[in-house]
Amino acid sequence: MKTYKKGEAYVEAMRAPHMGKNLGATPVVILAVYIGAEGAENTIPVK
Repeated sequence: MKTYKKGEAYVEAMRAPHMGKNLGATPVVILAVYIGAEGAENTIPVK
């Protein structure tokens, strides 16, 4: 598990299941930028 601090960034891989949790007491704000191909799904539920 990796703990990110205020101001750090990360990239999530496509076609790889991933999950994030806020383990602290302070609310978290995340800016998500989706870059994809026209007609491609932004999210794909894990089965």
